[in-house]
Amino acid sequence: MKTGGPFFCFMLLLATNSCNNEPSGIGSDFFQSGSLYIDSFDTLTLRVSTVALDSMITSNPARLLAGRHIDEELGIITAMPFFQITPGDVPTLTNASYSRATLLLRYDDYSYYDTLSSTTLVVHEVVEEIKLIEGSLYNTSSFDYDPEALGSITFEPRPTLGDSIEIPLSDDFGLNIYKLAEKSATEISSSQDFLKYLRGLAVSPGADANGAVLGFKTDAEVRIYYHDRSSLPVEERHFRLNTSSNIRFNHITADRSSTSLAPLSSQRSIRSVFTDHKAYYQGGCGLGIRVEIPYLRDILIDNPGLHILEAVLQFSPVPRSGKGNTPAPEVLAMYVVNGQNEVISISDSQVRVRLEEDVYLGRDTRYPLSILDFVNYQLAQPEFNQNAVLFTSEDEFLRSSVHRLYVGDQMSERPMKLMLYYVRVKD
Repeated sequence: MKTGGPFFCFMLLLATNSCNNEPSGIGSDFFQSGSLYIDSFDTLTLRVSTVALDSMITSNPARLLAGRHIDEELGIITAMPFFQITPGDVPTLTNASYSRATLLLRYDDYSYYDTLSSTTLVVHEVVEEIKLIEGSLYNTSSFDYDPEALGSITFEPRPTLGDSIEIPLSDDFGLNIYKLAEKSATEISSSQDFLKYLRGLAVSPGADANGAVLGFKTDAEVRIYYHDRSSLPVEERHFRLNTSSNIRFNHITADRSSTSLAPLSSQRSIRSVFTDHKAYYQGGCGLGIRVEIPYLRDILIDNPGLHILEAVLQFSPVPRSGKGNTPAPEVLAMYVVNGQNEVISISDSQVRVRLEEDVYLGRDTRYPLSILDFVNYQLAQPEFNQNAVLFTSEDEFLRSSVHRLYVGDQMSERPMKLMLYYVRVKD
């Protein structure tokens, strides 16, 4: 966003004038009478809320997310990928016999929450046709699947060390596909016919899991292993069924019924005064942080002749909330929204705010950014309104992560504040 050209010209003046209330004579040559008064303040009221965003598109994500974690303040977070499988290059199977079947998931180095706990993943057959809704699928989209597992694995995740995990699948499932390949059935040679045979797969976390949400590359594959007896010694080979590039998405849910955010199940937002003076962001689950400046227009009413030079909003992660395996997002996206949290376009570009981390003491980690454009936009409106700034993440990060952020409001240990720098002509 623009930072306000006059702001930089007056920084030196601010340093010398903000500590006293004596009006400055600097610039008085430009006025027939009066003096130029330069100052700043950070006591303007901010109304902070946690917002439940509308369903978010999670189809064609950057990664597949699978896992379950009980977040102490955000509830039970569950991520479950759905994807279709299509046949690849199937060899001619002569003088061969079925061996086994697996689902291969490759790590993509993403994980969130506790990777020290063992994790269980369960593979299910989708029994309902996966249909796009106006070309997309959402975090709330779900399709019926057989509760009986095709396969499962319990393991200790090592997303930064290991290459992949291979989940053993039912021999009935694998053998049936092998037989289709053995007789060169149309189901194994035509993607369209195969999707009638197998509508898709879903990977759920164990019902009682409380560990990490793991990221996997989108090139998951079913492997059908067989013994090739055409040469000696007998070799175990495999052919692959690949993830469809058309339909794959992350189904991500949050059960907040036992948390202070429980009212979000029936309303769109909740004020920070009801959530221990905190507001929350979380990707995938659709939480955003809304900041409203309800009395901004009163400044002009109470201070005629005042001109805002810069407006800097600053907020910090709640202490100890972004450590270890729950780091705060490095970048947030800011949007201007109305009272219904619909985006209002006041700039040609999306605004990003980057985390400034205090790597030595951890006491001054913060998100600072200029919101001068928003302040000027609000001051120019003819009527009072409920416009606000909303912090979430960019679309791709939202659909393929569960990163979280706890932020304090003005009454918290590390208070949110808005610094307004202004100049005023005094008669």
